[in-house]
Amino acid sequence: MLLISKPKVARQLHTHCLNITTNYKKLNLYNTVPFPPLTPQ
Repeated sequence: MLLISKPKVARQLHTHCLNITTNYKKLNLYNTVPFPPLTPQ
């Protein structure tokens, strides 16, 4: 009901989820690199 009554919030949440998915894919790409640029030491 809240998402239906507030379509703007729903769009923001959808965009947020897309950003999380994109960032997750980027992390996976980094993890496939033999020497990741951001390695905690």
